[in-house]
Amino acid sequence: MFASRRSVRVLILLVTGALLSVQAVNGHAQTVTDAKLVNPDLASPFARVAESVMPAVVSIRTTTSFDHPQVGGDYDRFFRGQSDMERPGAGSGFVIEPDGYILTNNHVIDLADDIVVEIYGIEQSFVAEIVGQDPGTDLALLKIDTGGRELASVSFADSDELSVGDWAIAIGNPLGELASSLTVGVISAKGRSDLVIQGANLLYQDFLQTDAAINFGNSGGPLLDIHGRVIGVNTAINASGQNIGFTIPSNLAVRIAKQLRDQGRVVRGYLGVIMENLTPELAAGRDLDLEHGVLVEEVREGTPAEEAGLLRGDVILQVGDTAIRDSDDLRFKIADSPVGEAVAIRLHRDGRDVELTITLAERPSDAVLARNVQGDISTENLETWLGMAVAALDASDARVEDLIDAFDIRDERGVIVVDVESGSPADEARIRPGDVIFEVVTRPVENVQDFENARRYYQERTKPIALGVRRGEVTSYVSVDPLSD
Repeated sequence: MFASRRSVRVLILLVTGALLSVQAVNGHAQTVTDAKLVNPDLASPFARVAESVMPAVVSIRTTTSFDHPQVGGDYDRFFRGQSDMERPGAGSGFVIEPDGYILTNNHVIDLADDIVVEIYGIEQSFVAEIVGQDPGTDLALLKIDTGGRELASVSFADSDELSVGDWAIAIGNPLGELASSLTVGVISAKGRSDLVIQGANLLYQDFLQTDAAINFGNSGGPLLDIHGRVIGVNTAINASGQNIGFTIPSNLAVRIAKQLRDQGRVVRGYLGVIMENLTPELAAGRDLDLEHGVLVEEVREGTPAEEAGLLRGDVILQVGDTAIRDSDDLRFKIADSPVGEAVAIRLHRDGRDVELTITLAERPSDAVLARNVQGDISTENLETWLGMAVAALDASDARVEDLIDAFDIRDERGVIVVDVESGSPADEARIRPGDVIFEVVTRPVENVQDFENARRYYQERTKPIALGVRRGEVTSYVSVDPLSD
């Protein structure tokens, strides 16, 4: 079956138990410990999967202290009368090693003061310690003191071998109350990314989609194949659809769990660029005869990308032996590449392919995502190209000065958008007042004269026109269709 990387621009919720709130929201997989596998030819394979795996599935309960007196939302609805200064939460997890290592979602235990684990079939409760957390994938590793007792543990399947339509079995603790419930469905899609997840910012997304019911409280529980092997970690649901759940694939989970166990954190490679997928429209707008790749929008100062000579406007086609089709490919490949070792990058620049050698640094733990600043400042209507009016950055004009102050614009080169006509090509492309245009197609724009020269050169063009746009701290290329009005 074909993998799909379609963006899902709907409200996605993490599936932590209602106790917490419905808004809280790489290599081959290996067998972490021996597990009792199931013969799929038996008459009741789902029952056998439950019998085999439920002893390794755990219920996780957390307590988080708050400085403010009001929590609200589902807390008030489910737990009236309890202290407003503590908020309980619930989720699921599963034992990956018999000596007490447990894998779960990061959002289940993040910021918790106390974490208590209950294991199916064992009356004793266990206090858990956090071994490591990885917000980028929403995974966390816990450890409990088993007192020398060996726990039942899971085995992992190779998630790369899954096909759409394969059986998928979810086990968890719905609502934080219904321990060890099992639901059955199939793998609906692979390679889901760009999910807009409420309450989380997952940089590394490669979700499996399943229609097996994943309820609140199932976060961190396993998704299993028909043999009882883990194929994913249940994480989020589509709030607007029935039985649309998203699961972190087992191969990614195993890689993250190993790093968390060995060093307490995840070490990733770092390139130092802001990037954008090369869409057909953007390729046409920049006169590029390419079908796939990642367009470099900005190169950060002092990064491996700058030191190796990577430039804005380059299109990255390959890293090492891996072809790069989109930003997800590049993000995962760079993250999985060894820090401090040289890696070859093939890119397209000025009509020809170029190969660079880049030594990756470690991704900073405090990496800051650029903020996206948008404006909605009205000015009198102006006659403009593509429906937008521009001015010099140093113009003695109250409107320009207001925009520069409002958006803290510090650019010295380019032109500033003063007004955008509603329904115009620029408006359809979401150009906004306060945007700074620094490039038209491939022509640099340092001032109004450059912009006017570009306008005259391209004013009869019917193909999309790519604009280099800086908005706040975000630099991007925007494709404008001159015929869209």
